[in-house]
Amino acid sequence: MEFVIIIIGVVIIGCVYSIGVASARPIAGSDFYKISRDGRVLIAGGAKVNVLRPTIYPEGLKVKLRGGARVGEFWVHDLVAEAYLPNPERLTSARHKDGNVRNNTIANLEWVRQEHATIIV
Repeated sequence: MEFVIIIIGVVIIGCVYSIGVASARPIAGSDFYKISRDGRVLIAGGAKVNVLRPTIYPEGLKVKLRGGARVGEFWVHDLVAEAYLPNPERLTSARHKDGNVRNNTIANLEWVRQEHATIIV
């Protein structure tokens, strides 16, 4: 009986993860990278999906993208904002509302001018 409960739990976790990966949006200019609503950068090359491990800086998390027209290091919060937040004023940078650079969820990000990017509310 316990084995069946464990199997059901694993299947549920797998389904939730699959839904999260399926709802991730492609990163503009990259061949096979996607960004999730919570800031996970995914490599979706073929049937296997991997999550990139970002480098931690005082200003935020950075990932290295390779392949396509977009190559180099990018802030995760900027990638999330580009994919999910409207930017009608064409502002240049995203900022963490709560000041927590590891919290890259959509609700915690907003577009700002470059000079206001590091100011914490």
